[in-house]
Amino acid sequence: MTKIVFTSCMDAERVPAQSVWDQIRDEAPDVVMLLGDQIYMDWGDLGGPEWRKLIAREPVEGLRAFATEMHRRYALQWAVPGFQALICGFGGRADPSRLLVTWDDHDYAWNNSLGVDGDDDHCVPQPVKQVARRLFGQFLEQLRGADQDASYPALPETWNAPLEDENTSHLFWHGALHGAGGPECLLLDTRWHREGRTEAASILGVAQKTALLAAVSQPDAGLLVVAAGTPMSYKYRFSQQAWQDQTKDGISYMEYDKALEAAQRPVLYLAGDVHRNVWSGRLLQTDGTQSRVVQVLSSGAAIGRLGPKRFAPSYGVVTVPAGGAAAGDVTVRLKAQNRAGVWQDDLPMGDPLRFAANNWVEPMDGEAASQVD
Repeated sequence: MTKIVFTSCMDAERVPAQSVWDQIRDEAPDVVMLLGDQIYMDWGDLGGPEWRKLIAREPVEGLRAFATEMHRRYALQWAVPGFQALICGFGGRADPSRLLVTWDDHDYAWNNSLGVDGDDDHCVPQPVKQVARRLFGQFLEQLRGADQDASYPALPETWNAPLEDENTSHLFWHGALHGAGGPECLLLDTRWHREGRTEAASILGVAQKTALLAAVSQPDAGLLVVAAGTPMSYKYRFSQQAWQDQTKDGISYMEYDKALEAAQRPVLYLAGDVHRNVWSGRLLQTDGTQSRVVQVLSSGAAIGRLGPKRFAPSYGVVTVPAGGAAAGDVTVRLKAQNRAGVWQDDLPMGDPLRFAANNWVEPMDGEAASQVD
């Protein structure tokens, strides 16, 4: 069996004490997934609109300020003692099949950000993209190789240099989790290629879309784990982060419908972003029928408060059979810390999720979200 712990969303600027990492370390996971928003670039004095205006008005100094602030926030997160202890004590951190890290909007640029340049306020200009990619790479390199108590490296001299190429394959991973110990997995980047939402728009770009559709459409291939920073489907109140928009006009990115229609095997989709634990069960296709894709979300590792709202520290634990298993059980535990500081099961999942080679065995209807506050 392979134990996966996944979470997302942490802000060391606002929450320097992050107890979640000690709790995760106690889980003794085989695989750790950090699924986006390792920092919050647009929380604080400069929000997303202000960054855009500053960079447009003062391209050189505005971009330098953006890079300096992004670097400072990554250094703050690295300096969190429990985070450093978890990462540096995790034996598989240099292995991309054991430590999986992606970004989302707040550590890519700003809220609801797109991967294209243009007039839309959510578009991210190319100079900002290249800064974000370079500094995310520096943070990932620190996670994979730095000694505990090592200082965070300085802002690279090449922070503003043009990218050598536009190949973003290093942001995408496809292989067996835990070496050969776990099931097939895809880690997706849902920001760099994200277009403005229309019926023909893409969220993954050509290479990732091709790999995803090829993987889900393998018949009788057993469990497939897919992880990303963005939910496939979620009812947002004020934004449009998910692959499928449940609250506006129902438009989905092309990959949502195509992946659900193409799936010929059980797919477990793990993501974060929503600052709570969520059990979605089987995702619905556009015709209302159940797909083979099951979604579980966990986020809010260290967010603290926003006004009167407290975001409970949360993470998810998933245990899956060895790679290549034609059938088996998946256990899911969603954990959250209550106001008294006690970690507890959030949305108890009950029986394991059973799968066969080509589908989930038991019906998994319904949707529930964290009630811990």
